[in-house]
Order: sequence, then C-alpha cells, then structure tokens
Amino acid sequence: MKARGRRSLSNLVGAVILIAATVVGGLFVYSYFQRSVGAFMSLGSTVSVVGTDEPINSTSSIVYLKIVNNEQTSIQVTGIFLVNSTGKYNINLAQPLVIQPGSEASMVRVVPGTYSEVYVAYNVSGATYYTQPTSLG
Repeated sequence: MKARGRRSLSNLVGAVILIAATVVGGLFVYSYFQRSVGAFMSLGSTVSVVGTDEPINSTSSIVYLKIVNNEQTSIQVTGIFLVNSTGKYNINLAQPLVIQPGSEASMVRVVPGTYSEVYVAYNVSGATYYTQPTSLG
C-alpha cells in the first residue's frame, strides 16, 4: 500500500540538486583562490633592480644600480643587499630612498669585494616587500 499525503523528491532530482550546489560552491572557492594567488604573485614584481659590478682592484668594486618603481604608489627603499658566495653586504642608506610611481633611481657605490646578485627591500603602505634577486651583469 502507498502512504497518502506523503510527497518527496525522487533520488535523481536530489542528486542533481546536490551536484549543482557542489559545482556552485567549487566555483566560489576557485574564484577566491585565483584572486588571492594573483595578488600574491604580483607582489614584488612591479619593482625591479638592475645593476653591474665592476672590480676596481683585488678588494673592492664599483656597483652601478637602477631601481624602477612600476607600483601605483610611491615606495620607500629601505635596504639594498648585494650577494656573493660568502654572504651579503648591505648598502647603507642615510634615509629611505623614496621613488614615485613610474620613476626610477640610480646610484653608484664603491663597495668592498665583488658581488653576483642584488635585491632590494622596500615599503608600500607600511608593509615591507623584497624584489627577486637579480644577477649583476
């Protein structure tokens, strides 16, 4: 005998609703992570540094550097680091170097030793970021 007055969805309709809800939820999660990863990957890529290291004698060299700011806001360069096989050397800045959006700053320094890579620490809106190490060519 059939029970009267009892109505329910068939198993097929329930499965379709469950699959649809899962797909919609998955799209929300995918969208969130795509935005998060995109924002994370762009950090540090809009500020670049290039330079050369020319030895002047057996104990020191001249370093030519150019820092380019392609951020949408000004940056404060707080540290410039030269790297070689024995460690790193910090170029002292008397005060943070402010670079406006779309601008660049150049510098020439005599430093002890020779170096193979350079990277920069900079502040944007109170947060500190680092550029990727770049070869000194």
